Formats: sequence, C-alpha cells, structure tokens
Amino acid sequence: MHSAVLETPGLGTIEVKWYFEGNILCVQGSGKSLRIAETDVQMVKYPARNQANILLGQAGNQNLQINFPNIKGLLHTHWVSFPEKEFQLGRFAVPLAIFLGSTFTLIIACILAFYFWGIPFIIRKAVGMVPIEQEIALGKEIALGVFTQTPPDSAASEILNLFAKEIDFGSTYPLHFNVVRDSTVNAFALPGGEIVVYSGIIEKLNHSGQLAALLAHEASHVHYRHSLHGIVDKVFWSALIAMLVGDGGLIAAISAQGNEFRSLAYSRDLETQADTAGAGILTRNGIDVGQMLSLLEVLQAESKQGLSAPEFLQTHPLPESRMEEVKALVNNQVEISKQPELDSLFDLLKAVIK
Repeated sequence: MHSAVLETPGLGTIEVKWYFEGNILCVQGSGKSLRIAETDVQMVKYPARNQANILLGQAGNQNLQINFPNIKGLLHTHWVSFPEKEFQLGRFAVPLAIFLGSTFTLIIACILAFYFWGIPFIIRKAVGMVPIEQEIALGKEIALGVFTQTPPDSAASEILNLFAKEIDFGSTYPLHFNVVRDSTVNAFALPGGEIVVYSGIIEKLNHSGQLAALLAHEASHVHYRHSLHGIVDKVFWSALIAMLVGDGGLIAAISAQGNEFRSLAYSRDLETQADTAGAGILTRNGIDVGQMLSLLEVLQAESKQGLSAPEFLQTHPLPESRMEEVKALVNNQVEISKQPELDSLFDLLKAVIK
C-alpha cells in the first residue's frame, strides 16, 4: 500500500494508505475507509508531475492527494474515463500578466501556449475521431510498405504469434506479430494492431519474460493509439507548413510512412503510459514485471558498448527518471507464476532466427 493525504470536512487532513483492487481505489486510514469507483470521482487535477488531487463527493469537497510515479497513467489503467484537468491557469494569471508587460510579449506567450497545449489538444481530438476500422486499414497499408523491402520470416512469425497467444493482452485490436530478419535492434507498433519485431532485438534477449515485456509494451502503444497519434502529428505539421508556404504536398506526409515508420519516436509521456499498461499486462498474466526492467537494462548496456544507442532506445526514449518509474512498477507486483509454455516457445524462436 502507498501513502496519501485525505482532506475531508469534519475530519480535516489525515494520512491514509491506498491501493487498487481491480477498478476500485481502496483508501484506509485511522477511522476512515473508502472504496472509490470511477463514478465517485468528481474531478482529478494534476497540480504537479506525478501528483493527482482526486475530488470526491457530490460537492467535490473531499480531496485525496496522491504522489506516485506516473499517477495519471496508473489512474487510466484502472479507470477508463473521468473528468480531469491538466493544469490550473487561474492562480498564474495575474503574475503572468505582470511578467508579460507588453503586447508583443503577450502575443509570443499566446503562440507558445498554442504550441505546447493547443496543438497537442487538437491532435488528441483528431486521433479520437478516427474510426478503429479506418485505423486498422491504415496500419495494413503501412505494413505493405514496410514488408515490401523486408518481408516477415513466416516460420519465426508463426512462433512469435503462438508465444503471444499465451498472453492475455486485453486488447480490442486484432494484434498480429511479425518477425523481420534484420540486425536492427528495434520493434515498433503500427496503427490497428500490426507489430514488427526485428530479429536483432530478439537476439539480445535471454529470457522469455523480456520478450513478453517487449510485446506487452508494443501492444500498449496499439491500445492507446500512440502510432496513430504520431502519424496525425506528422500530417498536422505538414498541413500547417503547406498553408504557410503554399506547398500542396500534404499526401506525401503519409506516403513515406512505410519506410520511415520504424524511426517514429514516442514522447516520454507516451512511453511511460506504455510502460504502465505493459506492466499491468504482465501482472495480469503472472509474468515477472522485473523482466521489463531487465529488457531496458539489456538494451541500455548494449548502447554503452557501441558508438550509439540501439534504435529501440532512439525511438523509445529512456531517461533515467523513466527507469525509476519502471522500478516503482516492479515493486507493485504481488504474484509471479512459472511460464513453461512461454519458455519453450522462446527457446524455439531463438533457435529459428539463428
């Protein structure tokens, strides 16, 4: 259980312990015990990174303050949708107006605000408007471009898909895993469920749990539509540049995806969300979450031996703070089961790709 602070009328501020039991947030303290469902939440505010204020009660007059690595991702892992506020501008409005001091600086500030908050908001809304069927079709089109130059290894792909069937990903997408014989140390997810794993990264793994962690991480990118987010982001900027300079080559933003998708990098927030969800998949299947940390450590050690980091770490940024967040996820796991079928299929896959 983890510590938190609960502010409630009558009792004032008290220290409590909290943990998730399925989709229920359980809170325990001296003389106070709560079971909080998603429907009990009036609002969640994020005043600082890794901090959430969960407002409860009909009037929202109960405040549960939680400090935990990637608390936003953790809440979304257990709760699907609830009112939330990214930041509060009100308390900064007067100091900000004083600081700006002139019309020119105010304009610059508005441009920056649109860049950091407006554009990401527009992109998130655009991604949400794309039907899943269209996303799956787009992913298959991109896959054709990827596999034109480097077709999947049918035998290795069959084994990898048998391996994946032993894992409950809880995905609404038709996940399909493709092994491509290439020394590149990388893996990536296409929109709609096609996932590409290069033999180069499989060769670096020494445990079935590391491969399970890799697949769980990429499946989480699919679930949260991170790949589609990357494409929409690219198309948005191409359209904006086309408007500004009069270039009508918008379609070219998508046409090159077949060759360039492997280098499409995710932001730290998207990576952390995939880490959290991937850890949840491993936990649900009784697979050691520590293997996710082991996977990242293997790749990080590989980068220290060469002149540059493996492509996986270039497209999946790994700052030290993210490593600490992964370690926190490892500490949350309670039960670990033996995985003889995964071990057997992992050994077979390693033998096939040699």
